[in-house]
This record gives sequence, structure tokens and C-alpha cells, in this order.
Amino acid sequence: MFDDILMYMKALPFLLVLFLLIACAENTEEQEVKTPPSPLPVATTNGAVTAFESEGMQQVYVFGGLGKEKDYKGITRRSFRYDLEDGRWAELPPLPDTLGKIAAAASQIGDKLYIAGGYHVFADGHERSSN
Repeated sequence: MFDDILMYMKALPFLLVLFLLIACAENTEEQEVKTPPSPLPVATTNGAVTAFESEGMQQVYVFGGLGKEKDYKGITRRSFRYDLEDGRWAELPPLPDTLGKIAAAASQIGDKLYIAGGYHVFADGHERSSN
């Protein structure tokens, strides 16, 4: 019995490679290659980013973040939408807050986008988190 088990264990690597080759051969059909998105209209980092899909529309949203200034003055309320179909960015109304936000989160739930959390940094270095 031990010899039978040993025989199967020796064959296992061969079988794994065979299964991988079969799986790769089945996935050789041509796939559409999309053009990568153009950069945001303004340099931004640490914003809330999420994808949105509804009724065939596919979009990417960016809310708030930190601009090229990379200090408290660069924290923004600006928001953008990228449409994957036409490959263009559109600026949206700013975040509905009195201060810009960094490190927030965004997510699609149903047919709505929600933005939560984040914080603002002030000139003296103190921070205020969103409620």
C-alpha cells in the first residue's frame, strides 16, 4: 500500500503541470485590450477612489486628496469622474464639506457612491477627522 501511495505522489507534479497546460490552452482566445486611462487633470494622491458600474456604464471616481503642493495647502475638495467608454475625465462638484479631505474611502452600494472618513490637516499641523 505504501508503494502505491508513493507512486501517486511521484506522479502528482506531472499531473499538476498537465492541468496547468490544459487550463492555459483553454484561455488562449483573444481578449480586448483597452487603452489605459489618461492621467487625472490635476496631480492628486491619497484621495478616495472607487469604480462604479450601472446599466453598462463603467466609471472611476476620485474624491478629494492631496495636490502637488504636498502640504496642508494642497488638500482639496475637487472630485473627478473617468468614463471608461469615452476615455475622458470630467470634473464634478467639490466634496460637500467645508474642508478638503485626504485618506477617505469611497464605495458603490447599489446605484449610489458613498464617501466616508478622511481627515484634514491644518497649517499648525493638527488634524481633524471627519465625523
